[in-house]
Amino acid sequence: MEYDQQQAWSLLQAIPWRAQDTIRLFWMRYSGGRRSEFADSLSTRFGNEAVSALVVRKNSFFTANAVNADVAALFDEYRERLQPLAGHGVERLTVLLIGKEDFRLVQAASEVTLPEWFPVCAGLERTFNISDLAQTAEVRPMNCSEARIEHVSELLFSLEAALVAKLREVYAMAPARAGQFLQAIQQNPTPAVTDAVASLELFETHLASISDPRAYRPGAKAEANYLAARLLKLAINSAPKRLGEIALGMVAAMPNSAVFELKPSYFAMAWRPPKAMVLGQSNWHALLVAFFQAYQLMNGSAHAGEYPTYAVALQHSTSLDLRSCLAAARSFVEAQT
Repeated sequence: MEYDQQQAWSLLQAIPWRAQDTIRLFWMRYSGGRRSEFADSLSTRFGNEAVSALVVRKNSFFTANAVNADVAALFDEYRERLQPLAGHGVERLTVLLIGKEDFRLVQAASEVTLPEWFPVCAGLERTFNISDLAQTAEVRPMNCSEARIEHVSELLFSLEAALVAKLREVYAMAPARAGQFLQAIQQNPTPAVTDAVASLELFETHLASISDPRAYRPGAKAEANYLAARLLKLAINSAPKRLGEIALGMVAAMPNSAVFELKPSYFAMAWRPPKAMVLGQSNWHALLVAFFQAYQLMNGSAHAGEYPTYAVALQHSTSLDLRSCLAAARSFVEAQT
């Protein structure tokens, strides 16, 4: 992930200093422009703290065993930037290493002897690790731009609309199959669905009432009866085994369910039924869990203060994985016949 100056500052502010630390190193990837100018924009001093951004230019930081030597060499390279900080009462120093790629090295903490001219802890041995800035900074769930919650909403709305349109299409060709699908996603088996028209009209009316898909947030209240609400209530109230059974019932109504393999979101693995699923069943199961996951992330965003903080990078990858699944699920639905 890459960030502009404002985003980088937001991440730094989300990382508290540990009581015993006086120096900390973070890695940032930046390949969208002139790294030297970007580093200059981030280097600053406030009170007894300073931030110094250093561009990693040479063939370094490729070997885990050589990381500390690479850090020492980088300090020497940027002596003219670092040494003047010694005369300003700097007691804590944040060093941002600006690289073209992500930092992927596994490293063990070991001691580094700081130069005699270094502005903090000069000539002393200090132990520190390089941390990825986005992996270290933590914010409330889905409460950062990287979570792209508005895109999650838009994709979920698009998937629901595609599914409603497909059910209308199936009803025109084979009304009994549309009824069979609605029967499969009913929480209670009775009363039996004899005609899908009323439900389809309800689904379509609900979708037409949404003016901004990027702000869409379906609910699962008892009285909610549109398609997304029905699917969410199923997922919320069903154990993994039961959710697999529901997915199998959806296959019976959609015989083309194995048209291709829909890759479930990573989260869906936790909800996998104990018994292996056939391909079509796995596809519908992935769709059901994707609806539920999107719903929970939307709740996390709306009620962020009720949750702990999580790494920005984790929230980014979780959102990206879910959005990929939601987009693929729409293609899967549209491929049904």
